[in-house]
Amino acid sequence: MGRIIAILYKEFLQMKRDRLTIGLIFMLPMVQLLLFGFAIQTEVKHVPTVIFDQSLSQESREMLDAFRASGYFDIVEVAGSYGEVTHLIDSGQVKAGIIFPPDFARNLTREIRHRYRCWWMPLITWFPLRPLPLPTPLAC
Repeated sequence: MGRIIAILYKEFLQMKRDRLTIGLIFMLPMVQLLLFGFAIQTEVKHVPTVIFDQSLSQESREMLDAFRASGYFDIVEVAGSYGEVTHLIDSGQVKAGIIFPPDFARNLTREIRHRYRCWWMPLITWFPLRPLPLPTPLAC
């Protein structure tokens, strides 16, 4: 342990004498931070998505069109059951699933009339999560 402390002491003395080393120690991480902060994009776009629309209403189709137009989701499959959504996500064919509950339109119109009521949006499940069972709407 004494040898390690002696080596650390010697290295700190050397860094104190050499201004270039101190500049490299502090400036290189700052340059990397600036470079990676502007060069790397972390925005996720064009995620392959499966849709399970139990509502089959005009409102769910409008929201689906909004998802499609956003550029974040590419609708590649339409599922007929939760099992199919789970299978497509688990197999890696899609990365996300959007599930519209059967009473989506009714809950949406109820939310418009009663602004302070909670309603469930379609569930968006990201890989590797599985779709959750749909809870019933609750009053806030």
